[in-house]
Amino acid sequence: MYGVYPRGWGKCVTGDTLIYTNEGIKEIGEYFNYCTDDGEFWEEVNDLGVINRYGKLENVSSLYYGGYKPTKKIITEYNYNIEGTLEHPLLIMNTEGKLEWKKIGDIKVGDYVVINRNNDSWGNNVDINIKKILKSNKPLSRNEMNMSKDIAVDIYKNISENVFFTTSEKKSIQLQIILLNLGVVTNRRKIDGKWYVLIIDDTEIDDYLFTKVTDIENSSNYVYDISLLDTHSFVANGIISHNTFNEVVMMYVSAVLYPGIEFALTAQTKENAAELLKDKHSDILKKYPWFKHEVLDKSFTKSDAEVLFVNGSRIDILANNQSSKGQRRHQIMIEESALLDDFTFQDALFPIVEHGRLTAGKLGINNPEELSQKVSFFTTAGFRGSDEYERNLRMMDDMVNLNGKIVIGSDWKLGCWYGRGSTKKQILDKKKNMTPIAFGQNYESKWVGAAGDALVDIKKVLALRTLTKPEIKGDGISEYYLSMDVARSNNTSNNQSAIAVFKVIRNKETHRIKKVQLVNMIYVPNFLNFTAQAIQLKRVKYLYNAKIVVIDENGLGVGIKDELLKEHIDPITGDFYPCWDTINTEDIPDNPKDAEKCLFALSSQGINSDIIVNFIDTVEGGKLELLVKHDGTYKLDDEHYINTVVAPMAQTDLLVEELSNLKLEHKSSGRLDVKQLTKRVDKDRYSAVAYGLYYIMKYENNTQKEIQKIDVGELLKMFKKPQIRA
Repeated sequence: MYGVYPRGWGKCVTGDTLIYTNEGIKEIGEYFNYCTDDGEFWEEVNDLGVINRYGKLENVSSLYYGGYKPTKKIITEYNYNIEGTLEHPLLIMNTEGKLEWKKIGDIKVGDYVVINRNNDSWGNNVDINIKKILKSNKPLSRNEMNMSKDIAVDIYKNISENVFFTTSEKKSIQLQIILLNLGVVTNRRKIDGKWYVLIIDDTEIDDYLFTKVTDIENSSNYVYDISLLDTHSFVANGIISHNTFNEVVMMYVSAVLYPGIEFALTAQTKENAAELLKDKHSDILKKYPWFKHEVLDKSFTKSDAEVLFVNGSRIDILANNQSSKGQRRHQIMIEESALLDDFTFQDALFPIVEHGRLTAGKLGINNPEELSQKVSFFTTAGFRGSDEYERNLRMMDDMVNLNGKIVIGSDWKLGCWYGRGSTKKQILDKKKNMTPIAFGQNYESKWVGAAGDALVDIKKVLALRTLTKPEIKGDGISEYYLSMDVARSNNTSNNQSAIAVFKVIRNKETHRIKKVQLVNMIYVPNFLNFTAQAIQLKRVKYLYNAKIVVIDENGLGVGIKDELLKEHIDPITGDFYPCWDTINTEDIPDNPKDAEKCLFALSSQGINSDIIVNFIDTVEGGKLELLVKHDGTYKLDDEHYINTVVAPMAQTDLLVEELSNLKLEHKSSGRLDVKQLTKRVDKDRYSAVAYGLYYIMKYENNTQKEIQKIDVGELLKMFKKPQIRA
């Protein structure tokens, strides 16, 4: 679980918590010799590096032992777990689909915690007996946990039938975390005295996993912490916590230097902002004790926070919303400003700093040398076209024109130049296992997306047009998938249902997906009723012998889905088509006994951002292949050639046209959406392609190992299947 852990002050984890270090995967207690003394202590270090919340190796400044404290153990549906003190904050996804920080003591069953994947931090031990590890029930030794990546990959490849079992709970946890370090998600369960670790997802398209809290256990334990001065975060057992230390220190220093100045720290909610200021206040006084003489008073509640200084200065908190309208401060610091829409900023937040600070005394003036009326934005790079992106562009223009704006940012090379964090090789190795979007945002400070606010760079889309010949039926060997977007219109406009036909090309050695070819694009006229559209979809399915058919069941799509659950006779061919069954819903087909389980009913609500990001990643990564543009030479009376060659290429032209008309919209909630520049150009083809790619890359990009027979088959029934997040 991926966490940010401020130093000490009760925000600690238990000694068996696994962390990713420059020496391999270690239990945090190892660095304290599993101390059980009374009291607390600090110890400075300078040769230990751990992976922080940004996936980078960061130097540890000190170790902290917190003594024996009340703890809670958070357990998720896949049995990822973490035990820590009640004050320890984790990153969760709330019921509105938003990310927020929450103390372990406040986390409830049903909350979703954020699991970090693909940390890719390994030791250097290559002298390990893999067969012994897989056969033995003993936990891995410290030396074995220092394994190299190659050893871990070999262990993964040698896990028979995607299931590993052991009588040792500790070993099952170790293996689960090792696999997570490779990006592989597992489900861990105890059955009949054995711990089973089942591989459920080894795709590489997501850096994070959202998994529901299923149980919480109260306990007490010896607890430990490590301090990282740059990010105050480290990855532990896979969960994410937060710290905003440096920003707040800047406010405290300014509050002392400028009497009577009033600061506000802002976040998405006042609760979040209050939590941040409270956490940092204690940490600052611990690290810089001289501040104690400057602080007059403090007040912290769940939804409010205030620090008063001897010289009349004040720091409090506000929310990044309309509730802050009408407030007045001399300076504000906006946390995670990429989530702040520009209207809210201009209307509610920017006017807050309308008046500058006056110097002390009866004749106080605005000091021209003072950086007054300052707004500070802190964020990671997001998407081009977002309000934050445009705000950065305007600020850079003002900076060039000496209008009082400063924009600071850098990519990973700056840290390497000064010998901070990960090495160049480590970062480039990590790049191989990350999506272009994730690497660009987190390591290159790159605002991803095309020029302006386009969904994708149209030049990159054109470069994907390499397929010289459509496929109008399956070849009897290859792996095919279908995806259909149902038109949202019943009139005679250009809204059409679109069927995308995908052919998957896999790596022969790893069996992972190497390319996804859009070998055909078929439109279905909107005037056809649901029955006629369902029959056409079934006709296409059997023409290609497609493995899975993906359909968006939102809106009119539910009508098509209901028809697909019925039996049909093709009025054109006379063929009998059996009813279909879904693989992910509780819908019951008309004839369950003979129904083919091949329908994936996609509900795009709640996961639309994931669908969009996956589409961008697939394009940016060059994994999608499209049909070339037809040269325009053909005979009008050659109906067969037009239908089998010209039409699929023309449909691809229309797909490209749709993509060029779509812009990326970054909502204030942090979610993404696509909007049409002109409604005259539809997006049905894009939707069909995006839905199909999401399913393929999310659920089919694996080693395709079949779990066989019995014992294993019965075992699988006891594991919860992965569900699409709403």
